[in-house]
Amino acid sequence: TTNNIVVVEVGSKKWKTTIISVYFEPDQQLDDYLHHLSRVVGELGPKAIIIGGDINAKSIWWGSETSDSRGEAVLGFANQHGLEILNRGGVPTFQTVRGSRMLSSIIDVTFCSPDLLSGIEEWRVIDDLISSDHNCIMFTLRKEGSSDKPRANTTRKYNTRNVNWQTFIEKVSQLKKKRTLDTRRLENVNTKEELDNTINEYDAVVTEACDEVLPKFKCRPKLKIPWWSKELEVKKKRTLTLKRRIRSTAPSRRNTVVARYLEQKEEYENDVRKAKITSWKGFCERQEKEGMWDGIYRIIRTVTRRQEDERLVKGDRVLSPKESAEELAVTFFPDDDSQTDLDHHRKVRGAVEQIRDQDLGEEHDPPFTKEEMLNAARAFNPKKAPGEDGITADIVRALVEGDTDFHLTMVNRCLQLSLFPTIWKEATVIVLRKPDRETYTTAKSYRPIGLLPVMGKLLERMIVGRLRWHLVPRLSPRQYGFVPQKSTEDALYDLMKHIREKLEQKQIITMVSLDIEGAFDSAWWPAIRLRLAEERCPINIRHIVDNYLMDRRVRLRYAGEEVVRSTTKGCVQGSIGGPILWNLLIDPLLKDLGRKGYHAQAFADDVVLVFDRD
Repeated sequence: TTNNIVVVEVGSKKWKTTIISVYFEPDQQLDDYLHHLSRVVGELGPKAIIIGGDINAKSIWWGSETSDSRGEAVLGFANQHGLEILNRGGVPTFQTVRGSRMLSSIIDVTFCSPDLLSGIEEWRVIDDLISSDHNCIMFTLRKEGSSDKPRANTTRKYNTRNVNWQTFIEKVSQLKKKRTLDTRRLENVNTKEELDNTINEYDAVVTEACDEVLPKFKCRPKLKIPWWSKELEVKKKRTLTLKRRIRSTAPSRRNTVVARYLEQKEEYENDVRKAKITSWKGFCERQEKEGMWDGIYRIIRTVTRRQEDERLVKGDRVLSPKESAEELAVTFFPDDDSQTDLDHHRKVRGAVEQIRDQDLGEEHDPPFTKEEMLNAARAFNPKKAPGEDGITADIVRALVEGDTDFHLTMVNRCLQLSLFPTIWKEATVIVLRKPDRETYTTAKSYRPIGLLPVMGKLLERMIVGRLRWHLVPRLSPRQYGFVPQKSTEDALYDLMKHIREKLEQKQIITMVSLDIEGAFDSAWWPAIRLRLAEERCPINIRHIVDNYLMDRRVRLRYAGEEVVRSTTKGCVQGSIGGPILWNLLIDPLLKDLGRKGYHAQAFADDVVLVFDRD
């Protein structure tokens, strides 16, 4: 880097590009500039280079009407290093008014190395600068692996702060009435398909009401220049209009137009200068009112570093963004392949088929109550991210409290017809990085979190409430995870108590920690169905859980790509039913080890085994 040639490297972990800005002064020898620039390009190599700047040289190759010796020298330099010229069209890059004449030329040129040529798009000259005689040159550089698709940072759509919920409920009621969506219609539904379609229709009503009544979150505003104002914007446009009018003005009036332009330009530049000074003084005054670190901490709190999604590596091959998203989906949500079954798996599948349609004598659970539904609706945190539909917990609570009878009839018809609505089965999967990993190029370095529709989670919470009532008293007391009135402290206390007792008895202790990899992702649905039957869970609860586990899908976004995948096993992390169903699966292990005299305890999928001998 020198006073006239500045070299910077920009990029990310995936790519690097060197950008060289140059200014070749018109009254200086060109050879010295080109010699230094040749040395820079030679050291950098022939790839990933962009050179641009004011070269004060003319050539028909970049749009000038004629060529001069300086232009020929620069063209020779470009040919020597295999550089491509990006200039297109005849829009001047330099414009100024001297006397009564508007002078213009093309003396600002952009070059790039051949490997970047296909990735540079929309090269153009923007002639709306006033503070400089040189116009702005803009272009887009696209690199392999980057994407112009916006990455969804949240599923939130509606701003529910300070909402008039009464107005919202009235709108929902109007739309329901228009479609004859009422309690009587729900009561007359007799098939799963009809109920599924009716709930789809109601979901559309809720979305329409939200769109019409609730304000939506706006995209984050672009960073604004602190001293810029609408008044300056108006004066800038007026100045540009006068500047462009000079070319089309008749010679007899040109002096007048030029004088008006120069007067307007001076006024605009003076106003800009005053605005900058006023803004700077205000900034300095604010610094006196807060400590040295207050402003820094304020910026840190509001700015987070964006972590680009890294392309995954499989074997020796770097996967494309689409392949990376697919690899994550396959890893997190593996298929249940019956072709790989062992004898145990085949027996479980056979047992499930035998009991699927058999009533083993247990009674049906009674319908859900109004209290159950209201408690479930009020248990959700409205600040948590919703599913893809954007319907947040406070919206659901307002709906349930606004028409309790309608929603109670809806969930009870789901229980009676053994339907978990299809529209509530799709999870939007957010991929989070596990902390402190050396690399993030493998799927195991990430954790999937599923965002499910809150309306579906309402029904799921009510089902799970019934499951807990039936199952928790029957589960091993050595399970401490997701169990009411138990915590990690209880688990640690009981473990230390057992170890201390054995040490006092002079026993030799061996402790084994068992971390079940991908436990929730691989929870086997046939085993869940069998365990529910073994624990004699009410048949209508079992049947709706059966339907809950059918036809599920996930929508995973990564590296600008989206993958939709059907799931055949596993419980989405973020679901309400996942913990109790996992506890149900691991319970036989804890009980079997206990019967054999071993101390085994678990906190969800983390298991500790303690063996002791004399």
